[in-house]
Amino acid sequence: MRKNSFFIFVCSCIPGAGEMYLNMMKKGITIMCIFWGIIAVGGFLNLPFLMFLLPVIWFYSFFETHNIKRLPEEQRLVMDHRFYQDLFGEGVTGAKARSFLDRRHKYIGIGCIILGVYMILNNFYNAYWRIVAEYIPGLDEFIRFLPTLFVAVLIILVGVHMLRGGKKDGVSKTEQKEDYTEFGSQQ
Repeated sequence: MRKNSFFIFVCSCIPGAGEMYLNMMKKGITIMCIFWGIIAVGGFLNLPFLMFLLPVIWFYSFFETHNIKRLPEEQRLVMDHRFYQDLFGEGVTGAKARSFLDRRHKYIGIGCIILGVYMILNNFYNAYWRIVAEYIPGLDEFIRFLPTLFVAVLIILVGVHMLRGGKKDGVSKTEQKEDYTEFGSQQ
């Protein structure tokens, strides 16, 4: 059954609704939950930097709706089922989700720690900063400089890591290359 182009356009303006109108319920509900979940979490936990994700999700949903509207309904249903299987595997605790978490658990942990520290500092800053700043002159300028200092230290650490990346177990890449050419010339 052919869908009304006007309703496709109207629904595509709400993330996930366009996919749902095109009978891709699993994908539409997932996109809608992610979009509105980011708004809820960002507002409730006072994390405004999460809002940068909203335009990305909105544009993805809008353009995807218009890209798939000409596909036959059977193909859209297969795509919806494949999306759900790729996302959740055997369910939310499926093998794919466990594999993803097992491979990236350190990065997820570091992200959680950074997010928690940010939330504590942000709430402390908003609630008590005026009181503390009155007693310690110059602290306000130092705190405002901290993000720049953090990024500068991070850039330096990345640079050091990249410079040290050329060496493996105390052997530089040029020494490895020389060993390889000597081995190749013996044959």
